[in-house]
Formats: sequence, C-alpha cells, structure tokens
Amino acid sequence: MHKSEAILAYTAGIMDGEGCIGLYKEKAAHYNLGYNLIVRVQIANTQEWLIRWLQMQFGGYITHQYDERGNRKPLWQWRIAARKAAEFLKLILPYLYLKRSQAEIAIQ
Repeated sequence: MHKSEAILAYTAGIMDGEGCIGLYKEKAAHYNLGYNLIVRVQIANTQEWLIRWLQMQFGGYITHQYDERGNRKPLWQWRIAARKAAEFLKLILPYLYLKRSQAEIAIQ
C-alpha cells in the first residue's frame, strides 16, 4: 500500500484529532479458554466525504449513526482491525504526534 507523504501526514493529523486506537479481547475460535487481542483503529467524523476518503485510501469499513436527540449531525465512522490496522499504523507512525505511543504499543 504505497501512499504519498502528504496523504500519510494528513491522515496522521486526522488520526491525532479524531481517531481512537484500541486493543480488544476476543474469544479465540480454536480453543475454549483462550483469548486474542485485536487492534482496532477508528476515526469518527460528521463529514461523510472524509470517512469515505479514508476507506478509499486504506480499506476498512464504514458505519453510520444518527442520533435523534436534539439537532445533532449524523456521525460517520471508519474502522480497520487486526493486521490491516497494524499496517495502517506503521504507515502513519512517523507523522503521528498525540497518538504515537498508543500506535507503538498497538503495533507490537
């Protein structure tokens, strides 16, 4: 997945401001008592075009939420998980500032 420095730096800025890096425990399919840790990266925004752009650039999937309380804007979320999430974080790591340490832990 080759991307220009400008795209990677722009994406890292979005990740620093709007993103979330998480480790999630998932029951292992091949044995009864074990668990796997899964890396998941998520970016949420009210701008649909931005979320669709992220999916075009890096894959992943999109969810859409609409909150009927008050006059809130619809929320779009881009998510990527497991190996693809780690690959994504490796690409933007040199440009991350606020979430750099979280990304380094998730990549391990």
